[in-house]
Amino acid sequence: VASGDFDGLYFNSEAMMTTGVRGSRYNKVLRHHSGKQLVEVMHDRHRKSLSLYLDRALQLTDLGEHMYHEMMAHTALFSTVERVRDVLVIGAGDGGVTLRVLMHPEVERVVQVELDEAVVNASREYFPQLAVAYDDPRVDLKIEDAIGWSIS
Repeated sequence: VASGDFDGLYFNSEAMMTTGVRGSRYNKVLRHHSGKQLVEVMHDRHRKSLSLYLDRALQLTDLGEHMYHEMMAHTALFSTVERVRDVLVIGAGDGGVTLRVLMHPEVERVVQVELDEAVVNASREYFPQLAVAYDDPRVDLKIEDAIGWSIS
C-alpha cells in the first residue's frame, strides 16, 4: 500500500483497490453509486474478510463488526430502567445493530429507517449473517429519509 492511501478510516480506492492486479491484497467486489452514496464492498485476501465502505468511509468489516454493533445495541438497552419493547434504529442499513437488538427477548418491535436501499441490498448479498435480521417478523424496515419519516 502506497503511503497516503490510508487517511484514518478513509482510503484511496483507486490506488488500493484495483481489480485484476495480480498479487493485490484487496479486490473490489462491489462498487455502486446509488444516487445517494457510493457503496463499496472490498475483499481482503490476506485476512479473508469483507469490508463495507460508504462514500469511501469504512462502515464495518466482517471480522470486527460485533464490537461496534454490540455497543450500539446492548449498551442502550441495558441502560434503561424499564424493559424496552419498541426500538427505533436510524440508519445502520447493514442490519448488525438490529440483529443485536433482536437478541433481547423483551423487544417486540424494531422500526428501522434506512436512507439507502443499496446498503441493505449489499448487506443481504455480502453480509447475510447481519442482514438475516430483516427476516425477523418483529422488524419493520423503512427505506426513506429518517428526518422526513420522524416528522410525518
